Amino acid sequence: LTTGSAAVFVPGLSSEQETAATAGGNVLWDLTHGVYLAYEPAGYYADLVTQLNSEGFIVDTTTAGVDNVPLFNYDVLVVNVASAWNSTYTASEVTAIENFVNNGGGLVVMCDNVITPNSNINPVAQAFGTTCGISDLGSPLTDFADHPILSGISELDPVFGGEITASPPTALYAWDPGGKGAISATAAGSKVVMIGDVNFWDNASLSNSDNALFASNIFNWLSDSWLSAMPRAGSTSRSMTDPVTVGVDTNKYTTGEYGLLVVHSNDWDEATIAVPVSLRWFYLPIILR
Repeated sequence: LTTGSAAVFVPGLSSEQETAATAGGNVLWDLTHGVYLAYEPAGYYADLVTQLNSEGFIVDTTTAGVDNVPLFNYDVLVVNVASAWNSTYTASEVTAIENFVNNGGGLVVMCDNVITPNSNINPVAQAFGTTCGISDLGSPLTDFADHPILSGISELDPVFGGEITASPPTALYAWDPGGKGAISATAAGSKVVMIGDVNFWDNASLSNSDNALFASNIFNWLSDSWLSAMPRAGSTSRSMTDPVTVGVDTNKYTTGEYGLLVVHSNDWDEATIAVPVSLRWFYLPIILR
């Protein structure tokens, strides 16, 4: 059962906004195979972590190997070639990741251009039908197919990314100006996303184009949130209002959970507005006659 109720966004001086509804979740970012420069949550992805924290996510890291971690404690696993620079994922680790996904976990794999060691993460990517680092990507990305991770997206801005190819269970959903694959994902059942650039969400690029909304879309879709909002993006004239429909899937809701309706805008004074969302159960008496 999915039910919807209306929320109203009232802008100040803002004319453009992006809306994300999230119940958050636990994210594990794997650093086991060696970090290049500062491509880790505490470094080049610090702004992404701040954004995810504002949406209710907690981001942890590990250097112990994903086959030595209780992955069932997490909703989303991040595998990133720039966070796996020195060595290759083992067969045991790939099996652990496959089991995690098969048991309902979400996986995002971040690939890059041909001069990066995509071979370190390809054992993971190829377990789900995608191969990273085929050739270099052009930019920007404006050619998209329909998928929840691309809701409200009109442009993405990769930085020297890499082409990916996909076969079942993943398929391509975004292409560069030359028609090269840039983003792949599963469509139903398991939740896996592969992106062809590690810089989409780094501190220098997160605010470019729709990169921040792209991050919100992916982590919310992968975490299978009980909370949703539509539309995910749009424009509102000054001093006007537009409705945002908030959806609650009670099949995914756990008693006591709370979520956030987060509005990102170009308002100079309130660029981010977070509205807490909770759910109350009411039991109606049954009168027998």
